[in-house]
Amino acid sequence: MSFMEPWPYIPPNLLQFNLSHNKIFTFTNRMNWRYDLSEPYHANTDLRFNQLVHWNDSYFKQYNTEPDADFATDFVTYQMDMRDNPWFCDCNVHYFSKRYQNSFYKHADTKLLEVKCEGPPELKGKAIFNDVGLDELICNLTIDCPNGCLCQDQPENNILKVNCTNTNMTAMPDKLPSNPYNRTELNLDHNSIQVFEMRPYTSSIISLSMERNRLTRMDDGAVREMKELQEMNIENNQLQELPKSIQYSARFEIVDLKRNPFVCSCTMVWMRDWINLAPEDDEDRDVTCRNDDKDVKITDVTESFLNCNYDVEIGLAIGFGILLVIVIIIVIWAKRCPYETKWVLRKLAKRLEEEKPKYRVFVPVRDLLGGGEKADGIIHNMEKSRRVLIILSHKYDDNEWCRFECQRAEILEHNDGRVIFIKYHPEAEKMIETEPWKSRVKGRKVFSPGEKRSERRWFWDKLKYELPVR
Repeated sequence: MSFMEPWPYIPPNLLQFNLSHNKIFTFTNRMNWRYDLSEPYHANTDLRFNQLVHWNDSYFKQYNTEPDADFATDFVTYQMDMRDNPWFCDCNVHYFSKRYQNSFYKHADTKLLEVKCEGPPELKGKAIFNDVGLDELICNLTIDCPNGCLCQDQPENNILKVNCTNTNMTAMPDKLPSNPYNRTELNLDHNSIQVFEMRPYTSSIISLSMERNRLTRMDDGAVREMKELQEMNIENNQLQELPKSIQYSARFEIVDLKRNPFVCSCTMVWMRDWINLAPEDDEDRDVTCRNDDKDVKITDVTESFLNCNYDVEIGLAIGFGILLVIVIIIVIWAKRCPYETKWVLRKLAKRLEEEKPKYRVFVPVRDLLGGGEKADGIIHNMEKSRRVLIILSHKYDDNEWCRFECQRAEILEHNDGRVIFIKYHPEAEKMIETEPWKSRVKGRKVFSPGEKRSERRWFWDKLKYELPVR
């Protein structure tokens, strides 16, 4: 006999159903039997010494197809003795084992506690539901796993783990195994990959390690796609610059980028503010770039140091989202306002991106060139915008570029409520009480994030109310 139908649960008053010493390897339901708790099952079904190797939840789900059915609870009432089978303990038994280990059944008098693993080798002889840790129940995947790599489904961590260390790769893997969690840990250390570029799985990457490759470029779009990134290691490569989008996908403190030949240039001065947002005790803050054959700390690189002919500003132009064609410009003077910048990038932009209605964020400091072209780009987006959010920070009025942007926003205002002022710094309160700011804000919306939770909630509600939805 090679399969088991639910015969033991049909005859009344049956006490023992012995199917031991057969070749049963699966459970079927051709008789279309349905689980019914109103009929108690008294039979003890002996399935010892068969060929039960791979656990599959569907074996028992097929007996109870009700929407609220719980096969794990049903299973205990079947009174099956499944000991002495060559069970292979992997990710397929994870769900049931987790339910069982976290329930009172673990302390009941049941033979399930004596069911042991035959494989894999490291788990052989261990009791599945008593000795095996949930994090040990993993599956080694082969379908779509790159040649030479180890691909593991780790349900306890809700992650697909792919290790392609030292596999002679010269390019990113074209595809990875199916990932039900949309969370991937990808290790590509010690290869010869030159470009980090977009792949179908890029958005699922939460951990990326590409240490000791030959990276010369990281594709801006691919980096931007990693919205849930938790750690990145790109040490010991040939990168001379980084895409600006990395500062919005990852905080500096979660990126290891030492021992790359970065070149000091006007297109990378944004890294200074990115690094300065990291904790002061972060050892990697001393990362350097090369300028005139000398190593310079990137935190010391400024526009004046490099004789750049433009000021650094942070602008966020939020463009069209789903069913929306709206552009919103957020203006802030980043050079003097690290805390305001952190709030704009990690709070304001994040909420506008992720809460309905969602917006796609366009960042001039990331997507536009410096100098005149950058200024033209900001003005172009401002002309298309229907709202201009101006973050009033400490000494905002001291910056010539900020004054220009504010004046430009007023000139472009064709509809009431187009300009919205946000008082982030306490000094802004004093500033708007004096001219020309007193006249500038008269009749316009002026909001403050506030310090209390209740104040912050009202701030978001009022701001969302003022933003157009179509």
